[in-house]
Amino acid sequence: MRFTTLSFLLFFLVVYLIYWSLTGRARFVFIFLASVLFYATWSIGFGVHFVAMVAFTYAIVRWMQRTSSNVPFYLGIAANVANLFLFKYFYLLLELISDITGSSALTAPVFNQWLLSKTGYDSIVLPLAISFYTFVLVAYLVDLQRGLIQEKHSFLEFSVFAMYFPHLVAGPIIRHSDFFFQLKDLRPEKQQIFRGMFLILTGLVKKVAIADNMLPLFGSIFQNPGNFSGPANLLGTASFSIWVYCDFSGYTDLARGMSLLLGIELPENFKAPFLSKSVRELWRNWHSTLGTWMRDYIYIPLGGSRRGEFRSQMNLLTTFTLGGLWHGAHYPYILWGFFHGLMLVCERYLELLANRLGLFQKEYSRYIVWLSDVFKIAFVFLVFMVGVAFFNAVNVKSAFVMLGKIFTFASGPPAPNADTLLLFILGGMLLNGLQKIKMWPRLRDNTAIGLLLLYGFVVVYLLSKFAPGGKDFLYFQF
Repeated sequence: MRFTTLSFLLFFLVVYLIYWSLTGRARFVFIFLASVLFYATWSIGFGVHFVAMVAFTYAIVRWMQRTSSNVPFYLGIAANVANLFLFKYFYLLLELISDITGSSALTAPVFNQWLLSKTGYDSIVLPLAISFYTFVLVAYLVDLQRGLIQEKHSFLEFSVFAMYFPHLVAGPIIRHSDFFFQLKDLRPEKQQIFRGMFLILTGLVKKVAIADNMLPLFGSIFQNPGNFSGPANLLGTASFSIWVYCDFSGYTDLARGMSLLLGIELPENFKAPFLSKSVRELWRNWHSTLGTWMRDYIYIPLGGSRRGEFRSQMNLLTTFTLGGLWHGAHYPYILWGFFHGLMLVCERYLELLANRLGLFQKEYSRYIVWLSDVFKIAFVFLVFMVGVAFFNAVNVKSAFVMLGKIFTFASGPPAPNADTLLLFILGGMLLNGLQKIKMWPRLRDNTAIGLLLLYGFVVVYLLSKFAPGGKDFLYFQF
């Protein structure tokens, strides 16, 4: 069930009404069953598989709590990583072997023929949200190993944490510290309800009114970048940037809004990322729960910044390259991660150079500071757009063709639907900028209800004008 469908609306209304009519353990049992049902509507088989992985990981947790041995920890990590690798990266391994050896004896088509003959299935299918729930389970195991989790949670509590349906499909990636403490005092609070409704309405605007309408307008540019001019390709990358922001942050708004209605606050994933003044700030504001996960569970275990400047930057580059791989078993994703890691490394060395030259110690006029900030924001957005050329590329060659067209200002046919795309880009940028403002202040009940009703009418009007039909959220595939 997609969040933007009528069937999900009915599902959530039923869940909401029953959820608050129950108390104590019954409420946890119900939300667990609702989460299992939500996942099972996508695939019953993978729903059973997901529950099995949660049960296995919980068994490992209990084993770890009873012994001082590291064996259960490594077994739990290995099983979760192996599960992710099998479903998501097995075909990439075959592709690497084929590319390195030049042999066609072990390729995806050959393997799929063998799989069909043995099992009746013609390929390995990627389970919904496997990357997200694997990261949640791995983080819990690592935090337990580090001594950061002292409580002994029941299987029911652990299962609700792992399978909680508002965040399940595409994040935010939650930790034990984000979740369990809230279970002790669940109650419907007016301010949470007001904020939740506001986030749901905003998420619908981002997803349905903007993202779903933009998607068909720029796809041809990425399919054949060589057929368009440099400015057209630049507009294509800008369009995808706004589209992915509205699609992904729209999902996050919906997830956080629904969770607030259920009395649980989920961490924010986006904080006006396209107003960032550095690449480092961009990654604090874009998909921030993934960024902090990579920092805590990849960058720091690699040594972090404890082993000298050069080693620190190599750890950073490695972390972001693996972050690109997390997005998918596709060479362009790996290059996308490597590119952003490289930009962070370059930015760090430029900062060190500026410090040596004393550039940060000088006082500048407000006008110079303002111009500098505008330039920084524009540059960071350009970096994001260059990354997009890899992220959404058909293949590596196509990505470099697009970048070549952009940076040589190549002539050619203009972008189709350019005027419409520019309007959507402007709308997306405005929504991005609004995240800099505290969007829902504490108001009197009547005032809050009035504002919500007014905003609701505006959203309903926009959806009636710009509702092309529901499309899956991009991050469902990760």
